Amino acid sequence: MKPHDLKLQLNEQWGLIHERLARRLTLSKIRSVKRDMLALAQAGSPPRAIAEITAERVDRAEEYARPV
Repeated sequence: MKPHDLKLQLNEQWGLIHERLARRLTLSKIRSVKRDMLALAQAGSPPRAIAEITAERVDRAEEYARPV
């Protein structure tokens, strides 16, 4: 299986499992947000700031994502 096909299949499976989240929010975007959250936490940011930045980032990702 080609990497691109595998990526599409994984995103489709994830979308079916997590129907309450936007389909345009892909696993890659979620990993990116998690990486940023970890960096903020390690830098000593307060939990509330991390939550607000993360929510804003997810909203932006959904807004500008390509349709699946």
